[in-house]
Amino acid sequence: MALKIVSGLSATSISLTSFLDLAKNELRNAQIQNLSTTQINSIVGPVQGQFVYDSTLDKLKVYDGEAWTLVGAAADETTITLSSNTLTIKDGGVGAAKLATSAVTEVKIATGAVTNTKLGADAVTGAKIADDAIDSEHYVDGSIDTAHLADDAVTGDKIAALTIVTGNIAADAVTSAKIADGAIGTAKLADGGISTIKIGDSQVTTDKLATDAVTAAKIADNSVDIARLNVTDGISGQVLSTNGSGTLSFISPVDEDVVPVNLVVRLSELDTTHTQNHDSTDVIKIGSSTNTPDVQITGSFIIDGNLTVGGTTTTVNSTTITVDDPVFTLGGDTAPAADDNKDRGIEFRYHNGTAAKVGFFGYDDSERVFTFFSDATNTAEVFSGTLGEAKFGGLTAATVNASSQLQIVGVAVTATATEINVLDGITATTAELNILDGVTSTAAEINTLDGFTGTVNDLNYAKALNATGVTAAEFNVLDGITATTVELNKLDGFTGVAADLNYAKDLRATGVTATEFDTLDGITASTAELNKLDGVTMTTGQINSITSRAGRYVHSVAAHGGGELLVPNSTHGLTFPFHVTVLDGDGNTLLAEIVQTEGTNLIKIQDLPSGKITVHITGGLG
Repeated sequence: MALKIVSGLSATSISLTSFLDLAKNELRNAQIQNLSTTQINSIVGPVQGQFVYDSTLDKLKVYDGEAWTLVGAAADETTITLSSNTLTIKDGGVGAAKLATSAVTEVKIATGAVTNTKLGADAVTGAKIADDAIDSEHYVDGSIDTAHLADDAVTGDKIAALTIVTGNIAADAVTSAKIADGAIGTAKLADGGISTIKIGDSQVTTDKLATDAVTAAKIADNSVDIARLNVTDGISGQVLSTNGSGTLSFISPVDEDVVPVNLVVRLSELDTTHTQNHDSTDVIKIGSSTNTPDVQITGSFIIDGNLTVGGTTTTVNSTTITVDDPVFTLGGDTAPAADDNKDRGIEFRYHNGTAAKVGFFGYDDSERVFTFFSDATNTAEVFSGTLGEAKFGGLTAATVNASSQLQIVGVAVTATATEINVLDGITATTAELNILDGVTSTAAEINTLDGFTGTVNDLNYAKALNATGVTAAEFNVLDGITATTVELNKLDGFTGVAADLNYAKDLRATGVTATEFDTLDGITASTAELNKLDGVTMTTGQINSITSRAGRYVHSVAAHGGGELLVPNSTHGLTFPFHVTVLDGDGNTLLAEIVQTEGTNLIKIQDLPSGKITVHITGGLG
C-alpha cells in the first residue's frame, strides 16, 4: 500500500482502510506535502507534530504547537538532512539553544551512555556544570590530584566548614616541605578555622613546633587548663607551684598571711597612705587612734551595696546622720510572731541644767498609746517615768481626755464636765456668746433678765431712755396706744419726717403691692428714659412675652487663629433663630458666612481673619 500526500490537496480528511505498516516500508514511497511559505502560514488549525515541506525554502518544517519551525536547522544553516529516507544531524547541530527546557534529563540518559570517548575535548567545563552538580559520589578515589587542579582552584571559600579533618588527609599528606614559607598565616585562616575537632590526637608534637612557635601572645585567655599541662593533677584546694627551675607541681597552700603580723604587711602593701600595726593582743589597727577595736578605719569609708550589721550593740558616734529612707522601721525586719511586750520608739539623752536625764517618746506596748516621758527609766526596753509636756500649733483629736486639768491660755478650767454640759444644745453663735465677754454682773443680776426676749439693742434703748430723764408720767402718754410691738418696731431706725410717712400712706392707698414696687429695684434708667414708656398701651403680660422670647449674648475671642469659629449652645444659651453681628478688634463689622443649626443651636462662622473677634448674638431664651 502506498500513500501519497501532494501539494494542493483539498480533501478535509483521508479515510484509510488499514494502518500503515512502517516495518514493511509501506511509507517509503510517501511524499511530504509540499507547500509554499505563504500556504503553510495560512493553514487553519495545524496539529502539534504535523510535518510539511516548505517549497519556498526547500526545508522541512514541523508545527511545535505554537509556530512552524525548521526541523533541526537554523534560518541560515541546515543541521539536519534527509537523504535516502535517513535523517542526519550534522556536527554542532544540537546545542543548548536548540534543546527545550528539560529536554535532556537524568531519566532520558541510560546508565553508561555518556563516557569519555563520547565527550570531545573541553566538552565539559566549569561553566557547563551547575553549582553543587558534582559531589564526592561523582568521582572515583584518586581522580582529583594536583595535576588536575589549576592554580588557586581550591581556596578557603570553596571548602565547606569541617570538610577537612584528619580522616580525609593521608599520612604525611601535609608536611612542612609542602608548605611554602609564610603560606599559612592568620590572614589565611578563617575565624574558628582551627579547632580541637580539626586536629587529631598527637598530631601536634614538640618536634613539629619550631622554636618560639608558641608564646603567651599566641595563646588565648583560659585556653590552657590542667589537661593541656604536662603535670600530674593535684587535689582540691591545692595550687600550682614552680621550683624555680621550670618544674611545675601542685602543693597545698600555707596560710601565712592570715596571722596579724603578716596581714599588717599585706595591708601596708595595699594602702600606703595609712599606717597599719598590731599590738600585743593581736588587735589589728588601720590608721592611728586611741581606740582599740578589732579593726579600725580612719578617714572616709564608703560601702557600695547593702550593709548588714549583726551583733547585739551598734554604736554610731557621729554628730550628723542623714538617711534617705523617709520611714524608720523599728522592731525587726520581719513580722513578729508574738507580742514581746517591749515598747517601740526613740530613747534620747539630755541635760535639764541640773542633772542628766533620759527621755522617751514612742508607742507604749502595755497602754497601747503614744507616750512621751520627759524623765524615763528603761527596763528591758519597757519605759516608765514622768509624763512630759507637748506643745502644738493645732490639735485635731477624736477624743480629748484630760486626766488631771484642762487649761485655756494658761487658766485652769474649774467647771466640771456636768457644768460644761449645760452648754450642750446652745444654738447661740460665737458673736452672741461674746456679749458676755467682760460682764461683771452677778448671777442674781443676770437672772433679772429671766424671761426677757429682747435683743442687746433693746437693752441699749432702755439705757438711752433712762438717760433722757423721761418720767413715768410722761411715758403714760402712750397709754391707750393699740399698735403692737412689731408695728412700732417698724419705726425702729426711721429718720424721716411726718411728710414721708404721709407719702407712704398715699402710696398704700393706690393699692400697689410691695412685690410690684420690687420690680423697680435696681432700675438705673433716668426719668427721661422711663418717660419713653409714656403712652405705651401694651400690657405687662405682652411685655413679659417679648422679654421671655429675646436674649442677647456677646462672645469675644482675644486671639482668634483665623478661619472657622464655633459658638455652641452650651456657650451662648440661646435658641434658634439668631441674629449675629461679627466685629473685628477695631469695632468694624465683618462680612462672614454664618451657618445656624436648628436643633443643636450651633452657630458656625467661617472665613474669619486672625486677631480679636467679637460676636453679638440675639436669640430666643428657651
